[in-house]
Amino acid sequence: MIKDLFASRQDGGAEDERAADDLRYLAASVELAEPTAPNDFRSVTFAIAAVVTALLVWAGVANIHAVTRTKGEVAPSSSLRTVQHPTGGVIKDILVEEGQLVNEGDPLVALVGDGVVEDLRQAREKQQTLYAREERFRAFIEGREPDFSHLANADARYIEEQKKTFRSMRGALIEEREVIAEQRRQKNQMLQALKEQAETIASNLKIAEEIYERRKSLLAEGYLPRIQFLETERNLNDLKGAAKQIDRDIELAHTALAEYDQRLDLQEAKARDNAYVALDNITAEIAQNKETIEKLEARARSLTLESPVRGLVKGLSVNSLGGVIGPGQIIAEIVPLDDELIVEIKISPKDIGKIHAGHAVDVKFSAYDYSRFGSVRGELTYVSATTFSGAGGERYYRGKVSLDKNYVGSDPSRNIIIPGMTVMADIILGDRTLLAHILSPARKVAESAFKE
Repeated sequence: MIKDLFASRQDGGAEDERAADDLRYLAASVELAEPTAPNDFRSVTFAIAAVVTALLVWAGVANIHAVTRTKGEVAPSSSLRTVQHPTGGVIKDILVEEGQLVNEGDPLVALVGDGVVEDLRQAREKQQTLYAREERFRAFIEGREPDFSHLANADARYIEEQKKTFRSMRGALIEEREVIAEQRRQKNQMLQALKEQAETIASNLKIAEEIYERRKSLLAEGYLPRIQFLETERNLNDLKGAAKQIDRDIELAHTALAEYDQRLDLQEAKARDNAYVALDNITAEIAQNKETIEKLEARARSLTLESPVRGLVKGLSVNSLGGVIGPGQIIAEIVPLDDELIVEIKISPKDIGKIHAGHAVDVKFSAYDYSRFGSVRGELTYVSATTFSGAGGERYYRGKVSLDKNYVGSDPSRNIIIPGMTVMADIILGDRTLLAHILSPARKVAESAFKE
């Protein structure tokens, strides 16, 4: 028994020794495994603190844009241009489609008006004939050949007819002048003959007077019979009468020559006066016909409704040939493209206190991929003084943004901005640090906390 007890004690001592050995080995392993743990922990802590500090410093100096995002739509700066017809008519042809791009003056709709076109053609032809007649009379008055070179559109046959008429007018004038001139020439020949007769009579009268004086002396002395003296006296009186008659005939011949000269002058003046009267009538007729042409041209132009500006066709209200357009009816509207484009945006009332005209705006267009083409910079030029009500009853302020360019991207010939495009507009309110942006919610909570 004592042996057993002693043996059990020996076994217990062995177990105690093994337990002590295990403790020594465990302590040694722990000592070997954990001697560097405090240093590593401090390094990691310092690294994290350094990163956080760096991030805080960067957030304190890094600026970001403070923006307010709104939606809007592109619109022209001027209003839509309406296309109307004052008197109406029947549709002959529809030359455009809805949404088509048209230039200023491009035809949109044609109306039936064949009678107007024919009347205009006849009026223009008449104007050319009037111009030809005007040139004919002017040339006649100015004593020159007519020049019809400026009437290239006139009928060649009518121009030739006017040339013949001019030659006839001038020929008739020349012929009449030649007749009067021939009569004057004959009267002048008669005058020359009368002057010769007057010289002969004057010479005979001088001789007869000398004979008369001698025979008178002989009669007084009784050497000459009285009857013979009377014959001499009668002969002298006949010569005196003939001389007086010749003088009267010569005077009448001079008067006739003066009349012929006057007739020549009056004949040319009368022809010119008649030409002036005809020219005045033609000038008045030209002016009257010109007014007729202008009215017909206006009616002819109104038969083709044209685009007043370069733009897009919108709201085309006609679609069938032969349809009737009423007076003043709106045929279509043209959205101008050459006018300055603006973006109309809706500003929320909660943001209006931070927004005023002059803010820069980044405009992104839904029609063009922002990631590929980017945005267009603009400027907020207008903010309404009061709010408006939307379709859903929401209230908003109206703003207008002018764009720096009318295209998106770098190529001016592509990605053109047109009215009606929807946009997302970022109104740039200013710059603030990233830290201020991060702390803004906390600041708001702190300001509103502990208040009843």
